[in-house]
Amino acid sequence: MKKAVSYCVFTGVFLLLFFCTASGRAHFFGDKKELLREIASFRVFVAALAPEAKKAGLAEEILKTDVEFQFKTAGIEVSDSSNTGIYVKLDTLCLENSKQFVYNLRIDLLDVVVLIRKPEVSCHASTWSESKTGIISQAKMVETIRKHLINEIDLLIYEYRTVNPKE
Repeated sequence: MKKAVSYCVFTGVFLLLFFCTASGRAHFFGDKKELLREIASFRVFVAALAPEAKKAGLAEEILKTDVEFQFKTAGIEVSDSSNTGIYVKLDTLCLENSKQFVYNLRIDLLDVVVLIRKPEVSCHASTWSESKTGIISQAKMVETIRKHLINEIDLLIYEYRTVNPKE
């Protein structure tokens, strides 16, 4: 029985990582914090949550409010008209008969990028990202996900403030 549960957990984590890894990410070879320099404001987007995450008590609006509160508390402007976005995506996979979830919480900085070879072409792309993957019980899902989200946003704010100190 333990072997079957271990196999299910391993398979769940593998599938979550395999399908949730973005293939269109930009790669930056310098100091990652430099990507945060001179950003005046952020717009927050939260991807639609899976039904099992909603059933456990999570909601897109709760996560969005958590992120916006962290930015505002740090004195960083949040604006729906900003060209720079914070994209929060939570993928979950319910492990059958265990009341546990495999999850991947990913935070991307979406910024306007321009092609050097064709400067008239621009688009939004992920230029900075962090993610957290783990296994949690259904009972602790809301508390754990919100805690991890706040920790990842705090890391982003810390890196933002190192290149954009308060005046």
